[in-house]
Amino acid sequence: MLVVRPAGPADLHHLLELAILSGPGFTSLPEDADVLSERLELSQASFEGRIPPQEAWYTLMLEDGDTGDIDGVGSVKATVGLKRPFFSFRVVNNTVQSPSLGIKLNHQTLVLVNECTGWTEVGSLFLKADRRKGGAGRLLSQSRYMLIGAQPDLFADNVLAELRGVFTPDGYCPFWDHVAHKFFPMDFDDADRMSGSTDKQFILDLARAIPSTSTCCPNRPAP
Repeated sequence: MLVVRPAGPADLHHLLELAILSGPGFTSLPEDADVLSERLELSQASFEGRIPPQEAWYTLMLEDGDTGDIDGVGSVKATVGLKRPFFSFRVVNNTVQSPSLGIKLNHQTLVLVNECTGWTEVGSLFLKADRRKGGAGRLLSQSRYMLIGAQPDLFADNVLAELRGVFTPDGYCPFWDHVAHKFFPMDFDDADRMSGSTDKQFILDLARAIPSTSTCCPNRPAP
């Protein structure tokens, strides 16, 4: 029988294993035992009500009740953007045309915003490959919304989900290499670590030239 339960400090080994299995680009599951340990401490404090509700970050573990194996993880952040800004891109459609040439083009422009401040975030959804069947993924995913539904007063009215972008097995990310790297001349992993461990001022400092057109991106990852 599969059960979803609150995570705590004793789950560090399991969470680190899941972080390693998750691969590149999984921002909320860094392969860093110290960071994950702090997160598990925060999760326990959140479930026990020892911190202000808006600072809570609840981490959930999918456990096989028969074997004790930990097969997946999910989480709910009560709010984002209150202590550190939460940035995202708004996709804006723009049309340009030249009647004399008979050309009309539609461009998608990316505008850096932090308009989701105060929203609740569901994330960190990862399931071991051999468990992606029989409804296990649905159980783990829906458990986050069940948590919100059980105590809606602890969460915001608006809920967002942050999904991992496109990565190839060797770590190539089309969006980072063709768009973001032009504003942040560093490896994605370095930028990812800075985003998770600083006040994100570097994003404001370096991204002033945004908006940028998403047509810079290739249609598919490089082979």
